[in-house]
This record gives sequence, C-alpha cells and structure tokens, in this order.
Amino acid sequence: RNLPKSGAAIAVCNHISYVDPLLFTHFLYDNGRAPRYLGKASLFKLPIIGRVLLGAGQIPVERETSVASDALQHAIAFLKAGHLLGVYPEGTLTRDANYWPMKAKTGIARLAILTQAPVIPCAQWGAQRSCQRIQKSQSYFHAQR
Repeated sequence: RNLPKSGAAIAVCNHISYVDPLLFTHFLYDNGRAPRYLGKASLFKLPIIGRVLLGAGQIPVERETSVASDALQHAIAFLKAGHLLGVYPEGTLTRDANYWPMKAKTGIARLAILTQAPVIPCAQWGAQRSCQRIQKSQSYFHAQR
C-alpha cells in the first residue's frame, strides 16, 4: 500500500531464493507497477535467461569493472523517466544460514539521492523453502557408467 502508483521509485527487497525476482515482480505488478531490475551481468550471458532479461529491459551490472557505473547511469535515466526500479541491495543471495539480510551495497542510496526517488522497503519470506540453494559442487547431471 506504500508503493506509489506512478512516478519514480526504488523498491528494495531481501534476496533469499532464486525465485525472488519472479515473486517480487508478481507483487509489484499486482500493485500496478512494472519494475526493471539491476542484475549481475553473468546472468545476461546465460543462453535463455539472458535473452529474456535483455528483452525485458533489465539492467546488467558489470561488478568490479571500469564500466560498472554504466548500470548506475542507466538506472538514473530510468528513474528520471518516472519508472520503478527493483533492487536487491545485498547484490546477491543472502549467505546467512538463517536467511538474514547481509550488508547492503551503497548504490541504492546514491540512486535515491541523485534522483530524489523514494526508497520503498519490501520483505519476502518463504521462497527459500520452494527452491533450495544449489551448491557449486552439486551436479544434477551425472555421467552414465
């Protein structure tokens, strides 16, 4: 109910599961807003997911590079055009065993200051039970012997 029906806004949420973007987008759409997200650039390189993200106008973030600020400039332009930006301020899935949020990155504060867009805090819980974390060492495809 605190989500503005129009105008620039930054909706921030905790990130506890791989399905969070789908659930958070559903929530925002149900409240009359179509968000765009900042997302790590490696997701945009995945064969199917990358095409979907680019086609939906999501904003890739090249972390720890000289072009990382490009994402900030795209987000500023998007907000200045009066749109809603969805952000997971931790920048990744929480690594806390009890799913507590981790320390947020500073980009959201910079965006809010530069654009005067309100920051709308949101929280979600339960999605971590629907999609367990996949360990890098896990493999769901095993060679036949």
